[in-house]
Amino acid sequence: MRDLSSYETDKDQLIHDGITKILILSETEKDRITKIGDVSIHTHKDGFYDITPSGNNKYITLTKLIGECKYTAFGNDLNDHLVLDNAEVSVFVGNRDAYQSANYYITIDYIPTIIDFLESKKPLRSNYPNANN
Repeated sequence: MRDLSSYETDKDQLIHDGITKILILSETEKDRITKIGDVSIHTHKDGFYDITPSGNNKYITLTKLIGECKYTAFGNDLNDHLVLDNAEVSVFVGNRDAYQSANYYITIDYIPTIIDFLESKKPLRSNYPNANN
């Protein structure tokens, strides 16, 4: 098995570390995989797809990590919609016709600019309780 680089991953180490998502770049086995059972399949516009355990998505994982905290989310695909829907600020990398509810729409080249813009909109640190300055 290989990640998106040329680094080979040992199957036993991968199983030990845990699998959160499998990206498949060919549709040849898709029909057979959909019959496996307890998995969710997200098809991407480029013809590839990823498999995640059922009941697992980016939003669920994020809320386990940060609880009810407010956050800014960036997304570019169908599997990002739920995390974008629940964000205080949502940035969709793509066209409005692919996702209609974002606060901002950008191209990938504009990511550094929108990050700078969003950072400039944050309240000063001293406005937070228990701030050191």
